[in-house]
Amino acid sequence: MLKPTGKAIAEALGVSPGRVSQLAREGLPRDSLEEAERWYRRRVNQVRSAGQRLAREGRSAPPRPRADAGNDVLSQVRAAADAALASLSTSGAMTTAEEARLRAALAAVPAHLRASVELPVELINALAAEVLELVREFEPARPAGSPAPVVDDGDRESFAEFWFAVLAGKIRVLPMAGAAG
Repeated sequence: MLKPTGKAIAEALGVSPGRVSQLAREGLPRDSLEEAERWYRRRVNQVRSAGQRLAREGRSAPPRPRADAGNDVLSQVRAAADAALASLSTSGAMTTAEEARLRAALAAVPAHLRASVELPVELINALAAEVLELVREFEPARPAGSPAPVVDDGDRESFAEFWFAVLAGKIRVLPMAGAAG
């Protein structure tokens, strides 16, 4: 079995070939794409927020998902995110069309590229607002100063998949049948 090239691994992970070299120094397996993807998902934060990073740096420019120049899927996410963020910044809300375009672009991102998608926290909060509200309603209160729950790699991966599905509009809060409103 032939080992994949650095370029093939970069494409599978949605990173640059130079980043693959950096990750290899950190232990990224290069024997197969599957091993590389599994290692990458376990060690790279799946729900990164460029918005939080930019806020810490004192910058306000919209984040750009990392993508190779020819990666059309991530380019579509970037364009949709830029438009939605512009509306959110000026009017406080995305239009229905902008939200639909962004969700459709996110839904089109293949699993192996999802870790490359970076959205500002404002967009994440807007896209996930209904689900976040429901989660908070059932979340038990944690005493102040208590440690955060320990999350293993399998749980982290499941959480990442769940929240990406929420952002892509695949998981929505629907009114209960027969509920008044």
